[in-house]
Amino acid sequence: MYICCIVQYCIRETDGVVLTIQPIICCNTYWMLKIIYYMKLLLTSSSFKGGGIASYAVELINSYAEHFEMSVLIGDDSLYPLDKYGVRVYHYDMADTSEKNAREVLTLVNNEIKPDVVINSCSRLMALLTPFLNNEIKVINVSHSLRYDEADYAGFNSEYADKVVALSGYNKEYLEQTFDCSGKVEVVYNFVRELPNQPQLLQNKLKAKTPVIVFTGGGTAAKSPEIIIGIVSKLLKTELDFKFYWMGTTTPPFKKIQPFKDIRDILPNDPRLIITGRIPRDKAIQISNEANIFLTPSRREGCPMALLEAMRVGTIAITSDFDNGCKEIIKDGYNGYVIPHKDLNGFVERIKDVIFNHDQYAALYNKSYETFKSELSFDVWKTKMDTIIKHGGIVHKERMNAFNSELYMTSKGKLDARSRYNVRKLLICEYLPSAIHFWKYFLKYKLINNNESVS
Repeated sequence: MYICCIVQYCIRETDGVVLTIQPIICCNTYWMLKIIYYMKLLLTSSSFKGGGIASYAVELINSYAEHFEMSVLIGDDSLYPLDKYGVRVYHYDMADTSEKNAREVLTLVNNEIKPDVVINSCSRLMALLTPFLNNEIKVINVSHSLRYDEADYAGFNSEYADKVVALSGYNKEYLEQTFDCSGKVEVVYNFVRELPNQPQLLQNKLKAKTPVIVFTGGGTAAKSPEIIIGIVSKLLKTELDFKFYWMGTTTPPFKKIQPFKDIRDILPNDPRLIITGRIPRDKAIQISNEANIFLTPSRREGCPMALLEAMRVGTIAITSDFDNGCKEIIKDGYNGYVIPHKDLNGFVERIKDVIFNHDQYAALYNKSYETFKSELSFDVWKTKMDTIIKHGGIVHKERMNAFNSELYMTSKGKLDARSRYNVRKLLICEYLPSAIHFWKYFLKYKLINNNESVS
């Protein structure tokens, strides 16, 4: 049985003449009236460790805290403390799926917070508790990756949810093929807010004497850092004038098996290459704003905030042909470039051409910004999310009347099994392929240094 909002139409007649056709809202009248007058919104999120999930939570709160009574369930928000936004914060570890924690959180949600809408942003526990929430609560699950756990938490138990937000068409395809959520998945790209000095930032790029290249993925295997180290190695052998900022963690992928501890250990000491390590978000954005070229050859992405931040100031984005949100947003030759991930020379030659023939790329800078305005801006995102949150009624499978320990533990076992499967897939499809490339670069770098020492 599914709970749904039914709209019937009443034809009013006076002396046989039809005057009006008025909608009569049945079943969910209480919930619809709450929308009109006030709404309680609960965000459940995984703990903040930086990156897109934390940014998404902060932007969501900024967008809705003033208009709704908003609460947040999170384990650790110390990276970006949320109480300063005027929301009520409950600190529960949303990765702790023990029955004790599950019962406590469920009681808190159903009996104390009593939200009208729950937005689940990568909370493992909420994915398991959804079948036991009060029936009148609308649940919106947000996927944060193309696949694996960050996507699975949005798809798991989604028959008991009302809407699933995918961050790309490729993500939607994965969710609908993997879970029972066909017809519930809607693609809503992430967003970043526009900057007041955007026109000036764009003009600065066009006039830049030393082009700036930026990569923000650090050593994370999903971001394809092995492609980046190949690009950097080739560019540094030229006499080209550029600045290359490599931002993010400096530990190599699958560091346990690596014979070195830091990516700096296998890169030449060249003033054109600036490896920043982890830096404050505002500093990272400042560097990104100056970029002429933004490299995002990721093998797995949802809708990366860093790419959006680059495009809002007209940066030329270069991605790979892996099927993910980057490839979906970047149109080859229109607002950026899509290059086969195995074609290292293709990446290098495109970058060199942008540096050599900078004036010929003015139109591409503008198209990058136009794409941001039309597809990735706050207004576009807010319109879509308002529709999802405020409209559409409640459409989910009827939930349990009370917590069922046996059903919960069975569901937990299934999700745990999926996570173990995901770890194996990550190892085979991401960690090892990226790590093996870094091993090769290490051996090559060591061999070159040994030969130089001998000579």
